Amino acid sequence: MQKHAISFELIIKPAKKDTLFFVIANDEYINRFIASLWAVKKLSPALGQYLMAVKFEEIMLYLAGKYGQPFIQYLYTLIKVENNSIFKKRLKIISALI
Repeated sequence: MQKHAISFELIIKPAKKDTLFFVIANDEYINRFIASLWAVKKLSPALGQYLMAVKFEEIMLYLAGKYGQPFIQYLYTLIKVENNSIFKKRLKIISALI
């Protein structure tokens, strides 16, 4: 998201309570995205690893554009310093690949 900050108004407001989940409606874009993940899985592991990092950015941009500030606030909840979530660990791995 940092690379694309100009595209979005990133306003992180301290939440009174952490958002524990976010409901994402399935739509045609998400269906095609999932299908594309299966195609990436069939590639060589080295290429697939880099493409998965790009696919992660793609879906995050799409969801941020579709859901706006509530989704961005949810992401912030997942990566806060005191939150040691799997999501935060995956972000570190992906950012190391890019």
